[in-house]
Amino acid sequence: FHGRFYGNHPMVTFLPSLIKRRWPGLRVVTHIEWPIGVPGEGRSTVSRIVRRAVIAWVGRTDVSYGFGTLLRDCDGVIVLSDTHRAMLEEEFARIGEKVVLIPPPPLMLMAEEGDGAARREGRTLLHANAEDFVLAYFGYLYPRKGVETLLEALRLVGQQRSHVRLVMIGGSLNDPNRPHYRDELTQRAADLGVAGAVTWTGYYPTDSNIASLYLRAADCCVLRFD
Repeated sequence: FHGRFYGNHPMVTFLPSLIKRRWPGLRVVTHIEWPIGVPGEGRSTVSRIVRRAVIAWVGRTDVSYGFGTLLRDCDGVIVLSDTHRAMLEEEFARIGEKVVLIPPPPLMLMAEEGDGAARREGRTLLHANAEDFVLAYFGYLYPRKGVETLLEALRLVGQQRSHVRLVMIGGSLNDPNRPHYRDELTQRAADLGVAGAVTWTGYYPTDSNIASLYLRAADCCVLRFD
């Protein structure tokens, strides 16, 4: 069994235990892309009751508040970096015995610069003029990435310099606590008066070099995290 854990639903954290109760001989490997457990706030009374019942059934030893029994009962954990390994060890000290580090592959196909041809093509795609100073953000959009701060910074920069553009490269990740987060950002840009200076590319084909063209077109890349 292989699963990706995003930490969105409390019962996911008990999935290895529940699977092994049903199929005792099955090995469970979990791929954790971001080692943040399920937040405790916002849980309904029913959710809390169900969680307590599941804990009573699968055993209370080494149960993590944010990860349930996932770290305890899975047979292997795939992580993307040593930083993620260290974060999980704070939750479950013995997790190092079952961790396998598999770094992520390159995120995009690179466009050859071609003596400035890729930059010109990217700026054409973005409808950027020669005088435009283009800032680029690359990555998924979701809370905690600091996009709100970036939009505020764009407003401040725009007061001092004209022809500043911001290109948001990438789509939105689904967050059950903020299902309309992308719309929130659009409205925030409008409220700040910078909507006309922001380009939202959305998702792009992963087998294309278009993200690389966007980055070639930029004058500066801004990566903001809370």
